[in-house]
Amino acid sequence: MLSRAKAVYRKLIRTGITEDLSFSESLRIELCNMTIICALPLISIFLIYNVFVGISIKQNIIIGLIWITIDGIALTLNYFKRYFLAKLFVITTSLFYLAGLHFLFGAAFRPESMYLLMVLSSCYFFNGRWAFIMSLLVVLTYSFIHYIHLSTPAPIAHEMVPHVPLFYFAFSIIFVVALTSRLLLETARYNRITTTQNQVLEEKNEALKRFSYIASHDLKSPLRIMVSFSELAEIELQRDDKAKAIEYLQFVKSNGKDMATLIEDILEVTKINNNTPEKKAWVDLNRIVRKVILILRQEIEEKDAIVNIGDLPLFYCNETRFIILFQNLIQNGIKYNRSSVPSVNIHSKIENNQIYIYFKDNGIGIDPKYHEQIFEYFKRLHNKSQYSGTGIGLGLCKKIIHNYNGRITIDSTLGKGTTFTIELPFKATNKIDIPSETLTDTNA
Repeated sequence: MLSRAKAVYRKLIRTGITEDLSFSESLRIELCNMTIICALPLISIFLIYNVFVGISIKQNIIIGLIWITIDGIALTLNYFKRYFLAKLFVITTSLFYLAGLHFLFGAAFRPESMYLLMVLSSCYFFNGRWAFIMSLLVVLTYSFIHYIHLSTPAPIAHEMVPHVPLFYFAFSIIFVVALTSRLLLETARYNRITTTQNQVLEEKNEALKRFSYIASHDLKSPLRIMVSFSELAEIELQRDDKAKAIEYLQFVKSNGKDMATLIEDILEVTKINNNTPEKKAWVDLNRIVRKVILILRQEIEEKDAIVNIGDLPLFYCNETRFIILFQNLIQNGIKYNRSSVPSVNIHSKIENNQIYIYFKDNGIGIDPKYHEQIFEYFKRLHNKSQYSGTGIGLGLCKKIIHNYNGRITIDSTLGKGTTFTIELPFKATNKIDIPSETLTDTNA
């Protein structure tokens, strides 16, 4: 029951607030709503008190109902996203109504705490010039009514209900504490979020610097080779040695292909790092593997490799991204492999709303001291003369999985093969539960 009441309260103070609003504007609207929501039970207590103790019950009930009406209209305006009008209405109407009560009941009403609350609310609800204008209006209103009472007695001061000034003073204290506490709490939360975001931004900037430096270095290397061998080929053509020139041009061609591959990988990294919106659908992961096998058919046939597929589930994802993910992991298992029959075994299990996908190969393995480094961009453990590649693949895999709130781990010993494990959040769903139009064709 208590948790439900808290949920209703949180929903009410967020009335009319949308995601596109700035933090400061959202907070001002929230404080306005909070004032309104807190006022309702306090006014109700005031009405109940007057029913049992009041001298003029009807009069005080009307006063309480007018307060409720003001709050209700302001909350409605916020609901319809008339934020400024809601704040202006709740301050000005409350102020003039308070001034009216002050005029009628006089100094015995003891309204100073309520006027101070109005000043504080003006500073909380508005920003800059409007906060100053509203605060000044409150001060001038109080001064004007006080000046009138210096020469004119309050018309119905004798009808003041006992303890009502104490009620208004208590209301002011409650509102000040509640609003200030909320403001400090939200400001602290905002500062924590900002600090975290700044740290993440600094890490990303640092990673971007490293990435840019390494990328430029890796791009310059084949470019220098292409220029050098082009010059050598030009010299040999001038000597009419076509055979030597063709040999040099082969180096140019090979490095040109390497450079093109590197550029494509860098573009892919850029798209994934920028969190480009992805088109997602329910995809049969078995079908993803079959597609990758077709893409890698030449490499598989050249090495007489075997790719064994276990029963993989459906997963809600972007098919292209997962093709890149699976292709890199399968390709690594085949490439870094000196076995007579290279093999990659893929299987999965679902446990505690997590899906675990395993890629186990019988390749050369990876020394445990490099298990963290291999997921960095451009990190290569072998020379290009031994194994081709740009060193981006596993970094891409990690980023793709990270974008799905998952993680990738490695279990490997040098010379004894490698097992990559992908862990992803998973909600068990059967094909029969998924609309047929959202399914990727599994028979392709």
